[in-house]
Amino acid sequence: MKDLAVLIRTYFDYKNLEAFIEKEKSQGGLKESLILVTFAQLISFFAISLATIIGSFFSAELASYLSPASFAALLVFAVIGVLFFYIFSGILFILSKILGGKGSFSSQSYALSVIMLAATAVSFPVSLFMHVEAVGILISLISLALTLYMVYAQYKTMKAVHQLSWIKAAAVVGVLWLAIFAFLVTMMMLLMMGPVPVPV
Repeated sequence: MKDLAVLIRTYFDYKNLEAFIEKEKSQGGLKESLILVTFAQLISFFAISLATIIGSFFSAELASYLSPASFAALLVFAVIGVLFFYIFSGILFILSKILGGKGSFSSQSYALSVIMLAATAVSFPVSLFMHVEAVGILISLISLALTLYMVYAQYKTMKAVHQLSWIKAAAVVGVLWLAIFAFLVTMMMLLMMGPVPVPV
């Protein structure tokens, strides 16, 4: 397992991040990526679980979620998250190949899993307070900044793994994240609209 402290420092070294990925991409494949992604998802599981416990001191509604069934559901979502990582990586791989990418799916997935582990580890302390209203705005701003940097790191990853120009790498990552954003906005709008009345 990688030294998280070293990995985080390297992750935030934005000037040398691409060179690090260029070197790192050949250090593992799908098996190693699975280990790193699973570890990252476990970190997320513990972060959300602890955040729920901390938040329960400030919200009676959150306190009602403190049950074995709720934590079991969070664990299931963590497992599903592993699957979604490879779907995410697969879409990036297809887009990269369309634009002339030269890397393999295994090296790309491994490089992305390294980035994911670093991003998840960095987000851990911030996530603990996501349900505390007193610091809600601050936590949201920090989370946004960390997410944007993660997208930047993914862009650098695609550029290094597939030897793409900066504009092609930006297009690959940008198209997928715009699609994800559009999907989330659509889902939120549908939820706000409520159920569609069925004529009788």
